[in-house]
Amino acid sequence: MITDCLLKKDPFLSDSIVGWGVIRCSPWCLFGVFCNYEQALEFAAIPGKDYEVFWGTHRLGTSEFWCGFE
Repeated sequence: MITDCLLKKDPFLSDSIVGWGVIRCSPWCLFGVFCNYEQALEFAAIPGKDYEVFWGTHRLGTSEFWCGFE
């Protein structure tokens, strides 16, 4: 998984960062987390059409990513 080094810590979860996640919902796959939307869109094209970009929180060391998709 790719993680941008400029990401900010989540102010509410000490072991997490906030950023733009490149994810596939089914089956679940977190491809990477990036500090800006444009960069995330570029990387979303690498794994394929099933990947989308969402703003959210990523728990470091895991594949967990919380976002507001429906």
